[in-house]
Amino acid sequence: MEVPIIAWLSLVVVLVVVLAFDLLVFGRKPHEVSFKEALTWSAIYISMGVAYSFAIERWLGAQASGEYLAGFVIEKSLSIDNIFVFAVIFTAFG
Repeated sequence: MEVPIIAWLSLVVVLVVVLAFDLLVFGRKPHEVSFKEALTWSAIYISMGVAYSFAIERWLGAQASGEYLAGFVIEKSLSIDNIFVFAVIFTAFG
């Protein structure tokens, strides 16, 4: 499937804006991140990813949206898997 250039450009623009906003507005003061804050930010970013799937469905159809969501869920599950691997390594050496 050919993805229109406007889809890629919009993704890049949204990512740059969100990253800049996160680093320049919310990340200005270094502080210890609480569990509640980490959970809140995780929920926000996951919600943004799911909302993007609705935009993909509107632009490119249900199949493209399903492919995006499949990749999104796989990526999230692999990142959680990495946390468990780090926990095992730190427990073993630490």
